[in-house]
Amino acid sequence: MGADRRIIKTKKAIKQAFTRLLLEHRSMSNISVTKLVEAADISRGTFYLHYADMYELLADVEADLIIEFETAVNTHEATELKDSLLPLIREIISFIEANSDILSILVTDRLDLNFTLRLKEITRQKCFENWERNFGTKPNKAHEYYYSFIFAGSVDLIIEWFQGEIDETADSMAQIIERIIVEGANVLD
Repeated sequence: MGADRRIIKTKKAIKQAFTRLLLEHRSMSNISVTKLVEAADISRGTFYLHYADMYELLADVEADLIIEFETAVNTHEATELKDSLLPLIREIISFIEANSDILSILVTDRLDLNFTLRLKEITRQKCFENWERNFGTKPNKAHEYYYSFIFAGSVDLIIEWFQGEIDETADSMAQIIERIIVEGANVLD
């Protein structure tokens, strides 16, 4: 049991150092294993005991985030979301706030486009599952188009909010996004 705790602690130190270096350099190409092990205060051997290379480390960081995101998205049952998407959107924004450092690199700087696509697929599955349970119909092509449009717009709004271009609270952003999803162009009235 003690070894498991040490492994968890070491991997956490490696991931935290990796995140700090990514924030500083904004690119993996400027981060060497040497810089990483110095920042994590571990040996090269310890790094290679846990990871084959920096890309495996990135994949592990992303896998942790995906699990956390899926948990956040699946917190609410379809029936809870029938009248309002706000609880789900708030949950997603809370996840984003809690992981803002690494997400600013992965999504805003587009370090790994596949990561954003995985987030999109998780939310798509949740939305379509909810649609089918709440309204008794399977989503069609029009739903797919609408979802893609809404997801891209929501991501861009959140990025602008992160970058300080939108001066709103997290709760206000959740309400704005929900209103756009539900009312579409009518929000302009």
